[in-house]
Amino acid sequence: MNKWFAILSFMAVFSSCTDTAIYRDTAVFSAQQWHQDSAITFQVEVTDTVGKYRILIDLRNNSNYPYSNLFLFRQIESQQGVEFADTAQYLLADRQGKWLGKGSGAIKSSTFSFKAQALRFTKMGTYTFTLQHGMRDVYLTGMEDIGLRIIPEEIH
Repeated sequence: MNKWFAILSFMAVFSSCTDTAIYRDTAVFSAQQWHQDSAITFQVEVTDTVGKYRILIDLRNNSNYPYSNLFLFRQIESQQGVEFADTAQYLLADRQGKWLGKGSGAIKSSTFSFKAQALRFTKMGTYTFTLQHGMRDVYLTGMEDIGLRIIPEEIH
């Protein structure tokens, strides 16, 4: 038993050390609700204008979330102004209502790409990533938290 515990502990520590994210932050929703007017912002200091980066959205919802999808208004703003803005739809459940996210209990974790391709920042400075739900509900229930990760694209 102690041997297995030691092996699992080592694997947990080792796997946490291999995270290559240059940025990671999470916003937690109070009372598992996301207000329609509440825009979530992440401030990212960028110094590399050569490398390419994958932008990931980490979302955790619970079984009280009433829909199978989520519309997000997304924006990236630099010190020069808005660099990118659009609306994206993310699927959280299949047609039968089975959650697509990972997790064995009532809370499911999903990771979505901000854009299909890796992004290159053209200017150094502070970038603000803004996420706001685009659903019709004033209070979107069943939302646990949402996060942003930026990971260098691997060179193959």
